[in-house]
Amino acid sequence: MTYRNLKKLREFRNYTQEYMAHALGKSQNTYSKMENGLQKIREENIIQLANILEVTPEILMSNEPILVQISDSKSSATNDDIQDFHPERNEIIEFLKAQILKKDEQIGRLLVSINHLSGKLQL
Repeated sequence: MTYRNLKKLREFRNYTQEYMAHALGKSQNTYSKMENGLQKIREENIIQLANILEVTPEILMSNEPILVQISDSKSSATNDDIQDFHPERNEIIEFLKAQILKKDEQIGRLLVSINHLSGKLQL
């Protein structure tokens, strides 16, 4: 597999390295090394990556460059058909929504702390 295909397909799907790492159960640093060819990718990870990127392992393993074309608002790789979004996407969307809610709660707590502190400073 060429790591360029991995990066190109990830970018085509608008996935971040953090998203890919989470989906693989790895750290972002480990995923980055995989994508940059600095760490060998194990066979089971190739299958997982292919599923996440919605391609066959053969496309991912190909030494041929991936050519991406967009037509009729559906995206596909010319090496083979890329399936529409897979069901796990909903699980990932829910995970990201939960992360946003946590962030919003943290911001709310920080604002309360700031307002409390600024009230004490004015006394």
